[in-house]
Amino acid sequence: MRLLSRTNLERSVERFNADTPVGSPVIVRTFLGRRFESVTASKASLTIDGPAVFVMGVKGRCELRRVVPA
Repeated sequence: MRLLSRTNLERSVERFNADTPVGSPVIVRTFLGRRFESVTASKASLTIDGPAVFVMGVKGRCELRRVVPA
């Protein structure tokens, strides 16, 4: 697994927020490999667990690596 510096993680959050405003359609890949479409419910932020965003229909935050613009 590649470790990322805090600066790179912050940049990934900034890029996601610039490209994907709140309410934007996204595709979420679940832990089981399923994919579903939804919309962002918040801006992305850097949490203790890494970059994440709230998505409609998902309990809790989604890791940014599992969320892509639709």
